[in-house]
Amino acid sequence: AEYCQRALQAAGLDSHILSYPADGEHCYLQEHIWREWGCKGARLDLCAPHAETLCDFAADPMCIAQRSAAADFRDKPLEIVCLPFGVTRENCPDIDLANKLVLADVLLRDGLRWIFEEKKAAGVITDRVQHDEGVRSRQELYDCRMYHSFPFSDVNEREVGGFAFVLTPRQGDKLRRLCADMA
Repeated sequence: AEYCQRALQAAGLDSHILSYPADGEHCYLQEHIWREWGCKGARLDLCAPHAETLCDFAADPMCIAQRSAAADFRDKPLEIVCLPFGVTRENCPDIDLANKLVLADVLLRDGLRWIFEEKKAAGVITDRVQHDEGVRSRQELYDCRMYHSFPFSDVNEREVGGFAFVLTPRQGDKLRRLCADMA
């Protein structure tokens, strides 16, 4: 915005920058202005059977889902629970996810509130990529991370309050095999 303002002013045009607080409470022109979000750092490290960094925000900002909540589990490693492809609330009623990381092929915007609120999961790891029949497949995007974001809450609804890391499908398949081997 400042660059554009300088360019416009250099061209002799009068310009101003208008700023509005992104606090999740104000509306402008009948549009709700959602709370600002910024990430300073995030890492997902595998502890066993060998140490390995799966995600590092400093190296690849796409590895953390937008609007993830802050969390620190450095001193308390979390167990990973691998859910089957196509998981829904209805097909995993008896799985214990409390205080665990959930590996699932899910889109965060499709409503994962139940994983955090009902199942009390600590966080989610997703390797979901958008594949389109006859256009592109999961295998063609095997080393790509898909942009993921927690959905905006309705004005009267609180935010999800969880965090999510994003893996490539290759990383996800490797982690699934590792979870199966360690089960």
